Amino acid sequence: MKNVEIKQRHLSGFAERMPFAWRVPVLLLALLLFITSLAHAADITVNAELSADSTTTDQPVRLSVTVEGGMNATIPDEINSDGLTIQYSGQQRRMEINNFRGTVSVVTTYTVSADRPGKYTIQPIEIQAGGKTFKTEPLHLTITQGSGGGGSGRNSDEGDPGSNQNKVFSELIIPKDTAYVGEIIPAEIRYYFERDIQFQVNPPGQVPQIAGEGFSKQRYPQPRLEQTEIKGRPYRVLIYKTAVVAAKSGDLTVGPAELDVVVSIPQNRRRRPSLNDPFADDFFSSNPFFSPPIQREMNLRTEPVTLKIKALPPGKPPGFTGAVGQFTLQASAKPLNIKSGDPVTLTSVVSGRGNFDVVSAPTLVDTKDWRTYPPSGRLSSSDEIGITGDKTFDMAIVPEGKPTHIPPVHFSYFDPQTGKYVTLTSEPISVQIESSGSPAAVPDSSPRAPATPVIAATPTPAASPTPANDILPIRTQWRSAAQTFAPVWQQPVFWIAQGIPLLFLLLLAMPKILTATRPDAATLRQRKWKSEHSNLTAKLASDKPENFFPAAARSLELQTALKRGTDSATPDEVLLTLGFEGEEAETAREIFRRRDEIGYGGIRGGREISSEMRKRYESILK
Repeated sequence: MKNVEIKQRHLSGFAERMPFAWRVPVLLLALLLFITSLAHAADITVNAELSADSTTTDQPVRLSVTVEGGMNATIPDEINSDGLTIQYSGQQRRMEINNFRGTVSVVTTYTVSADRPGKYTIQPIEIQAGGKTFKTEPLHLTITQGSGGGGSGRNSDEGDPGSNQNKVFSELIIPKDTAYVGEIIPAEIRYYFERDIQFQVNPPGQVPQIAGEGFSKQRYPQPRLEQTEIKGRPYRVLIYKTAVVAAKSGDLTVGPAELDVVVSIPQNRRRRPSLNDPFADDFFSSNPFFSPPIQREMNLRTEPVTLKIKALPPGKPPGFTGAVGQFTLQASAKPLNIKSGDPVTLTSVVSGRGNFDVVSAPTLVDTKDWRTYPPSGRLSSSDEIGITGDKTFDMAIVPEGKPTHIPPVHFSYFDPQTGKYVTLTSEPISVQIESSGSPAAVPDSSPRAPATPVIAATPTPAASPTPANDILPIRTQWRSAAQTFAPVWQQPVFWIAQGIPLLFLLLLAMPKILTATRPDAATLRQRKWKSEHSNLTAKLASDKPENFFPAAARSLELQTALKRGTDSATPDEVLLTLGFEGEEAETAREIFRRRDEIGYGGIRGGREISSEMRKRYESILK
């Protein structure tokens, strides 16, 4: 069936040769003549036609409904027809000036498609125009089975990508069609919009919703907007990235992925000037004031994608917790020189690509000489959806005895590329453990009077009386004016001369004086321990385990330090030094065990300390 073209007539080349200053008056005059001629327009006519009488299931056709001679025609946005999907595409207004007589044509287009082959009929469409009701003729469409499949996950809102009718379409891209249970599968959702179509996600910030069961998906990073070209037509592409993980074997259907948007579709596009164009600039049809864009709410849906999910093979190694991917393992520890009873932080790093959500901490091969505590983990992703990266685990371990090395750690995973289980084992780590030793001899810590050096006093010469009326000796030479008959010890020069060596001796003796008056190291330690012990009073009064048990354990250590003179003591040395036996020894061991669980295992909270428990603990703290 042929499309109806409304031919436009004008004076060829006249508008191009017209001076620019004359164009505006001429346009206004033409507009006035056009509006006046509408009152004498011809009768209103309606027409509906299809771009083709037959098509396939994967090739939609265009339905055009034309109303000629009616400016305010009411054309339905939705058309219902059994077996057919008819979606509104857009609307254009055209005008024709012929012999100073103007007419307006409104052309509304729809996209028609069907999922099943067959013969279909589009019933007459009712249109309101000029106060009257008009009906189009019925249309017939034959649809046969198409050759395209649904594996690509692409769905077009307005026809096949690249066709003249297509403006918006979407697709779900998954790079593989088979996978294992627990394997992380990248997925990309793309929404295409023709370049002149403005769009906005509704509501803003909404992400695609992927339908389906039997899988989980990763978080969405920020979407990115790109530009591309399909069959010579420019598009803007809104891209969302994620990943899916299958939870069971069998056929898995992912999608469709849905996203609500609001689009603004231009009613007309600028046409290339030609001899049949009444004005070279197509002023009225291209100006948004006369042809504002049409806003529509759209639900964009991709086609679903079907995957074949395989179960993991039998023969899972010990310690396998469900990690699937490709990984490497590194282990380190610090400090490596410790005393018996001190903790060591064992750090294990699992790196690679896979489902890090189920990657658990590597375990020690042999825990015979080591006491372990629950590890803590943290993930550092190197991509935006968390497929690749490093997962670091820190575990506190305490030696029991004097081992010479930290045993290796091992980590098991399944490699989907080879279809086999892999167990990674680290190298043992050498460590030096020093025994805390027996109690060292405690120096006398009683306060001693500082030894003050005794400086011998300079003997004071006896004062000799000055003769009052004695005969002075005969002068044999003239004396200077400053000369005096006073004794030497009464002159300032004498004391200055005596003070210089005295000051020198005092400076030499100053270090010894300061050393003698300063408390020794043992005294300072005693003072420090006593001060710290008195500061634990507030924490020992707390009912919260995370405050009480570390303070109680430290109180026992300080009591031991005050008796032994050394701050390093294991729980066994505390029991020996303080003389705990029987029930008191069990209470002390419980305090140290609860302290270690809180400090090394990261255990917080728990039941508050009751009054009966407090009495039992305070019986040994006093």
